[in-house]
Amino acid sequence: MSAQVGAIEQVFQAVKDGELSQEAIEISVKRVETLKAKYLADTSPIPTSALDQAEARNKRQEAMAAGIYAKSTTLVRFEAGAVPIPSPSNKKVVFVSPGKTPVGGGAVESGEEKTREPYTPATYIDILRAHDPNIVDIRFHDGIPLSADEEKHISEADTIIFATRNASLSPYQKRLGLSLGEKFGKNLIVVATCDPYDFLEEKEKILNYITIYEPTIPAFKSAADVIFGVIKPLGKLPVGKPGTEHNITAFSGSDSEAEKISQMWDTVFPKWPIAIPRLIKILRQPHGKHYVHQGGFCLSFFMDGSHGKIAAVGVLPDFRGKGIGTALLRKAHRGLVTMADSAGQGPLKSLAIGSVFPRMWCEVPIDFSQADKDFLMHRGFRNPTKPTARDLYRNITKDVAPPETLARVAKLPLKFSPWSADLYEECMIKQRANFKNIGWVQAYERLAAANQHHEVMVAFNPETNAQIGWTLMCSPSAVVCDDFAFLPLMPSKEKTGLIACVGVDESARGKGVGLALLVKAMENMKERGVEGVCIDWVVIRGFYERLGFEVCWEYEGFEW
Repeated sequence: MSAQVGAIEQVFQAVKDGELSQEAIEISVKRVETLKAKYLADTSPIPTSALDQAEARNKRQEAMAAGIYAKSTTLVRFEAGAVPIPSPSNKKVVFVSPGKTPVGGGAVESGEEKTREPYTPATYIDILRAHDPNIVDIRFHDGIPLSADEEKHISEADTIIFATRNASLSPYQKRLGLSLGEKFGKNLIVVATCDPYDFLEEKEKILNYITIYEPTIPAFKSAADVIFGVIKPLGKLPVGKPGTEHNITAFSGSDSEAEKISQMWDTVFPKWPIAIPRLIKILRQPHGKHYVHQGGFCLSFFMDGSHGKIAAVGVLPDFRGKGIGTALLRKAHRGLVTMADSAGQGPLKSLAIGSVFPRMWCEVPIDFSQADKDFLMHRGFRNPTKPTARDLYRNITKDVAPPETLARVAKLPLKFSPWSADLYEECMIKQRANFKNIGWVQAYERLAAANQHHEVMVAFNPETNAQIGWTLMCSPSAVVCDDFAFLPLMPSKEKTGLIACVGVDESARGKGVGLALLVKAMENMKERGVEGVCIDWVVIRGFYERLGFEVCWEYEGFEW
């Protein structure tokens, strides 16, 4: 019930925010009404006699649901004699499945989890034991080795049933599944409970492979019935087996490959040109992982905290509709999963379209075509209802703020000065204490390493001379600006500067320090020849607009 109420509340909020129109709601309502008119024409009250038949009706509905699951359960491949398993049997069967990593002690697993969680319901074993009460249950966890007893049970097993949940994106599941395949061969039965791609291509190692497409109890019951011969598998693989093997390679960093990506970029995104020197710097970032096909490319970055970003995916017009974009996207996703695993940061915690440092688009530009957005939606990305992000712009050739704002700032008891090497240590200590965004802190470190301290404005408490606020006020020549692909596309072109990473010490917040920093930074930038200022990735409404900033570009989020 709470989820239903929450959904309705989000619709209300989306209408208030202007993200959902009344017309769109009416179209949706009309679809529901049409569906009801077709199948629920009789709206008269249910007679008492019908209620008396509820139990029989429920049984019919359960049978119908079971039939549907039976028709969808797919035995992708199997070895003769491996499926079905005789029941009852004197053979030792062990069930191995991913469990939720325990927190502390005494935690009990139960119920069905969210679709994208990398573990299966603990109650699967009850379904299997209805066929064979002696089945041994083993739950394995990411980063936790199997116990000696569990290893012994597995080594003694005649048959292993191995359930996965999105193993294609969970390296620890993939590793264990492949190792079991090498050891047990035809005596291993794998059930992919969510993503049918988990072991779709590993034909040599995973010989018996069943897919059920959702990790629910009824779906798994159907798989168990297939395994023990109660029903025959009737499902067909909806995704199809890989046909064309696209020649996709990892970006090597070479000038020739960068030139190729640049040429394709200009064709795919003609309104968003990037000069090749800037593009090369972006492509060669150490946390980048990019992929190239003769007809397309995908740029991705692995962020601290085990988060993945797909910065861009593009396919040339003549190569579209052939699965290349999907293959590039999947390759990048798996590459980020591998990077997370190699970094020892656990599974990839999130995947989103956009970029942080370096920055192309922070999310998906709202003026991208609906077909482009549908491409993402049809490949597992969601478009959550939340405020759009904006890149703001202001021309500063005449003034930097309204007169009333300048007057207010002049009255504040604060001191301001560009950053310097002498101020570095105090600044960085306070940056790390106040702000957890590692990319934010690294921006200050990069400027200092390049001896560009003057690209930062600092606010001081005049009584103690302690630093209480900071902001980047980068001219086009600042090393940080190399990360921002589209700054030269703003109205002031090559004379566009950047204000970013505006932070105020916790002790000084709510006193106008942030506003004053902005004004002083723009005054300094104007003196250095900057003609326009960008403030990127803004979600709040109204604050910067009062200083004369206007929306240049707007974005909406797409998350996997």
